[in-house]
Amino acid sequence: MKMSHLGLKTQGVLFTVLFLLALGCKHEQALERFTALADSLVEPNTEILETGIPMDHFRLIQCDILNDGDTNYYKRYKEYMFKGDYVERFLFWPLVMANKFDYPPAHLDVFNCILESYVCGDLKRINEIDPTTFDLMSYHLERAAKFKINEAMIISNEIDSIKYHGMDAYKGCDKYSDKNELMAIKGDTTAYKTLYIGNTELDFPPCHFLFWALFMANKYDYRMAYGHVYESLNDNNYYFNDDHGLDRRTAKMADSYLRKYESISVAEQDYYNGIQGWSFNRSNEE
Repeated sequence: MKMSHLGLKTQGVLFTVLFLLALGCKHEQALERFTALADSLVEPNTEILETGIPMDHFRLIQCDILNDGDTNYYKRYKEYMFKGDYVERFLFWPLVMANKFDYPPAHLDVFNCILESYVCGDLKRINEIDPTTFDLMSYHLERAAKFKINEAMIISNEIDSIKYHGMDAYKGCDKYSDKNELMAIKGDTTAYKTLYIGNTELDFPPCHFLFWALFMANKYDYRMAYGHVYESLNDNNYYFNDDHGLDRRTAKMADSYLRKYESISVAEQDYYNGIQGWSFNRSNEE
């Protein structure tokens, strides 16, 4: 797909529009038509972009995944996100499908999403991944292997041969083309803040930011990122009007990051929430 010259924000909006168009089609050829339409676009459709995305419809589609574990929507949504090379924005969805519905392929997707976003999918660089993130990946990889998913069993054997220790120097990931992503992956907090604000300005759900928040919290112990992990996991209940709530495992994960965030002094929280423009607010839980 020849769209590399488009900005990341524009591409994100564009693929969301295309995703909605494809799901709105009831014909058997929906996926084929989507692919043809996406490949034919060289410049963004300014008329569509200026009209805006019908986010209510988009959220209803995501609610089918979040509330009901709809595997059909999940697989199609995954395909579109991967087609647009936005793997790091997809992490929340396999995490939900794995934790809430124990959907076997989603367990492997959690592992692969993090591996691709963290070390460009290079399994030989597994020792550059921090221990907390590696534990999360390992749990879901083991679950996938228990379901006899062949790829998961092969990966497990390869990791056993590598012998994880998590002590290798981190070399970054050159898959990102946006300068803020390239800087954030190296631990630049200003670039991370810019990415966070950009996510909210585009009215993307908090879940789109989960990988970046996890990465900055786990890899660099950036304390404000702990709050954003909680926000990415928990605030989707409010964003999607979810009446079912988080599953126990995801809720426990969210609360553990919330406690780390709350260990920050009130003055420092006010500094980030006010002066630096963070939108995370503990009152959402009250």
